[in-house]
Amino acid sequence: MENGSLPGIRHLAKRMEYIRALMASIAIVFVIASSLTVNAQDSETQEIIDKIEAMAKATGGYHADYVMVDSNQKTRRVTKGQMKQKWPYMRWAEIRRSKDDRLIGFSISNGVTRWNYLPKYKLALKRNAHGHEWIDKQSVRHVRTEFLGGEEVYVIEAQGSAGIPVDNLDFFGRTEFYIGTQDGIIRQAIIFNSKNKIKGTQIFFNIRPDPSISEEDFEFVPPQGTQIFDLDSEAQTTHIEK
Repeated sequence: MENGSLPGIRHLAKRMEYIRALMASIAIVFVIASSLTVNAQDSETQEIIDKIEAMAKATGGYHADYVMVDSNQKTRRVTKGQMKQKWPYMRWAEIRRSKDDRLIGFSISNGVTRWNYLPKYKLALKRNAHGHEWIDKQSVRHVRTEFLGGEEVYVIEAQGSAGIPVDNLDFFGRTEFYIGTQDGIIRQAIIFNSKNKIKGTQIFFNIRPDPSISEEDFEFVPPQGTQIFDLDSEAQTTHIEK
């Protein structure tokens, strides 16, 4: 077993811009499902949030496909994949490059620990599932109800959290969540930066409710040879020996 953050970070230096952008994409997948467990500032929003939570609890879990478009004009990354969620905090998502279906990584949370795993680089990023907030939960509000793709949705808005890492300040200003009024499941999220320009859009489709999803699906054990970055321990790394 070997420790030390600097050697691990140094050999990944040329890849870190790509990895940070990818982690931002993964973070969006996870911020969506957890952000609505809040105490809203107005009674109308609170009533809708309570309804969404009740529907999500009754559903128990679901599978979905998604597409994520990064609106950065230089990179214009498009990722896609499948995801599943078990109420309330268990989530699993794969991330693939849209243009050639190449697998990039996985994001997995059992409700206690969240893992982002990049098999190509044998790299896993570990974080407390509830230790880092991407949105200000006190800012959550219902702004309108509309139709999206023929379905009625609540549009819920939330501001970015003051705790967002500096590297992502330009990415997360506010987010609009489009939530089905009949099942409480996310249909779309649009992320705006601090200048109110769209930075990313994530669309969820082919939604399949499934209350029988197993909790074992959300457990992750890093394979041998994986380098682990513990993001709650000042980027301390460990290497699982082959």
